[in-house]
Amino acid sequence: MPVSFRTGIALYPADGAEAGALFRNAEAALRTALSASEAYAFYSPQITATMAQRAALEPRLRRAVDRNEFTLHYQPNVSAVQLRQLGFVDSVAQLLQGEVGPEARELEITESMLMEDLEGTVRALRSLSDLGVHIAIDDFGRGYSSLRYLAKLPIGTVKVDRSFISAMTADPDSMTIVATIISLAHSLKMSVCGEGVESEEHSRVLAVLRCDTMQGYLFSRPVSAAQIAEQLRRAALPRQERAR
Repeated sequence: MPVSFRTGIALYPADGAEAGALFRNAEAALRTALSASEAYAFYSPQITATMAQRAALEPRLRRAVDRNEFTLHYQPNVSAVQLRQLGFVDSVAQLLQGEVGPEARELEITESMLMEDLEGTVRALRSLSDLGVHIAIDDFGRGYSSLRYLAKLPIGTVKVDRSFISAMTADPDSMTIVATIISLAHSLKMSVCGEGVESEEHSRVLAVLRCDTMQGYLFSRPVSAAQIAEQLRRAALPRQERAR
């Protein structure tokens, strides 16, 4: 049976001059490694601040859960923690045994997450692609991914980071970056989605640049379960009935 372990690291004397302080800080780093599913984590002062914030927040969250004060809003995303879980691909396979059509099977990952654990991410993405899942890279252009790997991965959609979209009408450099990403993705047989579209001008420029799809507050904000059900119902209606 395979055995795994996690390690928290604190260094003397920067992280503590006494054994007790070093031990506490190493333990804090260990909790960070566990929560992030990383093999190890080094202590930093930010960890202590984060732990203090979490300690103050957790009882408030528990009270909110007990009082049913949370509302779920829908946005696509797969987190780094999810993708690294051993049973994640199997969980997705189980979900897809229902009535979800191939056109609705899309998962998003961020560009930075793609490069954090490249070997493991590639394995997971190929397994998901074999299930018929469409893969989209979110926030593209903000990280440092390798174009060599981008061309080899089973990616169907590149989503241009909103920072470039919001700046492109005023900044020629941002406009050039957006146009280049669209051209690159199309040459690799990928579709392109422009993120953060908040104005008709954004929409018009992206259409001229041959961006395939767009998303942003111009079209809809994140919505509740009841609202998404109504939106999907109306989208399935004939156009004449939708306009009523």
